[in-house]
Amino acid sequence: MCAGGVAMKNKFRSIGYRIFFLYVLLSIVNVSFIVTIIYENQIDLISRNTGLETEKQVAGLVASLKKFGLEMKKGDLFDLRDGGNAAKQMVKLIEPHVRDYLVFNEKGDVLLSSGGQIKPPKSYIEDGLRSMTTMTFAGKEYYLRIDEAREMMYFYIPLPDFSVSNPILLVSKGLGGMTESLKNLYSQAVYVIVVILFFHGVFAALLFRYIVHPINLLDRGSRRLMSGDFGARISLERDDEFGSLAETFNRMAESIHNNVRELAGEVEASEESRRRTERSVTMDQSTGLFNSYYLSERLREEIKRTRKRKSGTAFLLVEVDDSGYVDKIYGAQTGNILLMEIAKTITRACADTDTIARVEGVKFAVLSPESSLDNARTLAENIRRAVEERKTVTA
Repeated sequence: MCAGGVAMKNKFRSIGYRIFFLYVLLSIVNVSFIVTIIYENQIDLISRNTGLETEKQVAGLVASLKKFGLEMKKGDLFDLRDGGNAAKQMVKLIEPHVRDYLVFNEKGDVLLSSGGQIKPPKSYIEDGLRSMTTMTFAGKEYYLRIDEAREMMYFYIPLPDFSVSNPILLVSKGLGGMTESLKNLYSQAVYVIVVILFFHGVFAALLFRYIVHPINLLDRGSRRLMSGDFGARISLERDDEFGSLAETFNRMAESIHNNVRELAGEVEASEESRRRTERSVTMDQSTGLFNSYYLSERLREEIKRTRKRKSGTAFLLVEVDDSGYVDKIYGAQTGNILLMEIAKTITRACADTDTIARVEGVKFAVLSPESSLDNARTLAENIRRAVEERKTVTA
């Protein structure tokens, strides 16, 4: 898996992402729940109230028409033979209840109309006949049709008592009031959703600041400390559990840092002690050259290597003549200085691959690998000449 895929997978596993995902899911559930309650209850309530209000008006109109029909049969109000007078009385009766109306017969002929405002649907003749059938067989006083495309309600009221032509009163009622109420409801719903999302956003910011951010700081600090950055510290000034945890982490990191430094010092001291011990075992303290113990080990290794590769190795023994008189005449300190200068002279005359050791006193040995007899003679002569020509000033 590529590094980007691993990083994305680790991101999805982080507690911050999980909290964010759960919080978004909770917000969606809350908004959906509130919207569902608003729409299911309020829309149904608005529709029901609009329908009840309209039906109440129509019921009042039907009652008035019934009363008007009874008075017409008695003949107390006006002369039934005067059709124009009856029509005028009907108009006076209808207009207080509805604004848009139309009276037509079963053939579709318009008998009365409120004007050009009302536009009957194409099926108004069939709906009118259906209203008469409904009254005859079901006793219902009107027939209702809702035209959603026009946002209109049409009430068909049969008037059998008014004329032998069986007129039908068509009353239209717009759904504009309900539409306006729904628009207001939608606006309120949007406002409620915005307010909910705003407070959810504020709560999410607080959640990130006081919970997710401290967790991320602790996680990054722990990873830095785990990777070897012992100077990792967490800056989190809080009075709660996260602040206490950050302070504990800083104390722990400081303790680990101090322990590591102490351990590093002990390791360095141990290494230095080992080097001193190794030098004391393999080095000559007076000259800084290898001692006879190291020379013998190195000589055995070189003999094995020479036998295996079938190559030559030169071994030289060097002794300075008359050096004992120096200690007797000039003292031991001068003798030590002379000994060190001789060791330096021999070292400079040899190659870097050669092993120079002090055997005892002023006796030295040189082990030169991969060397022929002629090279050994040349090296011996170079050492002799260098020691002979060396002048040492001690005071």
